Amino acid sequence: MYDSWHDSGDRNGGRFAAFAAPDYRDRAMQSGSWDMSVGGGFPGFSQHHEDGEWVSTYHRNIDGPDLEPLVLLQEMHGAVADAYLISEEFRLLLHLWEDKATGNYYSVGDDGSRELAIAFTGHQIRVRTPFLRRYQAARQLDLLLFSDTRGFVDTDEKPEAFEELNEEDHVEKDSVVFMGVGDIGFGRSQVFSRLLVKRVLPPPPREQSGIWPWDRDDEEYPEFIIGEDENGRPVKFTCEEDKLANYFGKNSDAPHYLTPVFFKPEVLKRYYDDPSLYSVSDGRLNCGHVWGVQIDNGNPAAVMVFLGDIGRDIPNSHRDHWRAYNIPPVSKMSESTFRRSFLAQFAETENPEHLFKNAYLAIQRAWIENWGWGLYREAEGSDAELIQRVRIPLNSTDTEFEAQLLSLAKLLVDLLNESAIAADLPPIKDEKGISKLKRFLEARNYKHVGRDIGLLRRIQSLRSRIAAHTSGSSGQAFLAEELDGLSKPDFVEKLMREGTQMFADLSELDPGE
Repeated sequence: MYDSWHDSGDRNGGRFAAFAAPDYRDRAMQSGSWDMSVGGGFPGFSQHHEDGEWVSTYHRNIDGPDLEPLVLLQEMHGAVADAYLISEEFRLLLHLWEDKATGNYYSVGDDGSRELAIAFTGHQIRVRTPFLRRYQAARQLDLLLFSDTRGFVDTDEKPEAFEELNEEDHVEKDSVVFMGVGDIGFGRSQVFSRLLVKRVLPPPPREQSGIWPWDRDDEEYPEFIIGEDENGRPVKFTCEEDKLANYFGKNSDAPHYLTPVFFKPEVLKRYYDDPSLYSVSDGRLNCGHVWGVQIDNGNPAAVMVFLGDIGRDIPNSHRDHWRAYNIPPVSKMSESTFRRSFLAQFAETENPEHLFKNAYLAIQRAWIENWGWGLYREAEGSDAELIQRVRIPLNSTDTEFEAQLLSLAKLLVDLLNESAIAADLPPIKDEKGISKLKRFLEARNYKHVGRDIGLLRRIQSLRSRIAAHTSGSSGQAFLAEELDGLSKPDFVEKLMREGTQMFADLSELDPGE
């Protein structure tokens, strides 16, 4: 939509665009020249002489009403940097969000996803065709595309020698082309050619705008495995809510809305790994305030979602992701989900991951109340969302396992509030955080010092020998000894259980003791 170039005096040019009312089309096709210049389309005044006096009239768009720009160049004439602005109406109608770091604009979908709509790259401003066409469709405006290119050649020939290249305002279908050759003048042996091209793109039908009331996407409701037949083959059914049975006798021959559907734990990795957008909590997956779905993640071995909730609450664009991890119902619904969903009872999660996270947050509150400071420092920067990312590994891969060991070490060791812990202790040179905590707890006769300090040092050692460095054969032997026959997810689960117990006991440590 905007471009300019100047190459060492050999050639220069630019591209620009404007929207135009359809009844302006005939006028636009009369000439290859630009109907709006770069920097046009701003508010201003016009004047005309009436009854012997000048009359001033304000215009929201001085080049309107038939023409309006998409890109506005706000020239500051060297005082400060020029600003390239995108039409406010374009941004608002298409619900675009500006990334301040890059200046690019994104469309934020109903599922919370971001799609690049406008990119600022060097001297270019590029707009994705679907967004342009949708805007045209909604407003029923033509799009005028302008191009102006000039090439310069050193020659002793006069412009008349290139007469056959001249072509004035040749119209072909939706384009107008002008080509001319001239003398550069000023006594220089140089001629130039200028190519002006204008293309007029009429708008698509308004129904293609995708904007209400034409925003009804073709929803797809894939089938999910809900059971197995007598031969062990998967039984599937659509997740479309209107085709499912309910407690009011609707579709009584169909599977019930609350039919459990199971998934591999890895289905949640997409959401754990983007905590700035998604949150995975006990019984719930949320995408900000855009969408959310009730899930059963009380059992670390599988994730369960009710069939009707898949069709009602999970966006169309995410359903194929979930279907890729769909498994037969070899697991069962967790006790907490059953009591919450069917008995309307409060039930604490039985998932060690959620118990660990709850205990981590609880000990912070308890120590601030009891001691006036938190046992752990507030995580910052890239670690700010550590508590959301840490989890029981979703599979047995080394990558997943090592990432969780590293997260546990950061949460439990690196973030220890060393300055507060050691404030009343005699200083020891080069003493590390775990040793400071050990002396602090011993000074207060804490009865689980050996158990808890041993856990922290074990996690630190696992991070150092497994997660942070290439482990080699010695590291693998060390890991095998630590695992002691447990799978990697089960091992991390065990560490979380021990950490939860540690937090519970530390929360009861009394400053008066």
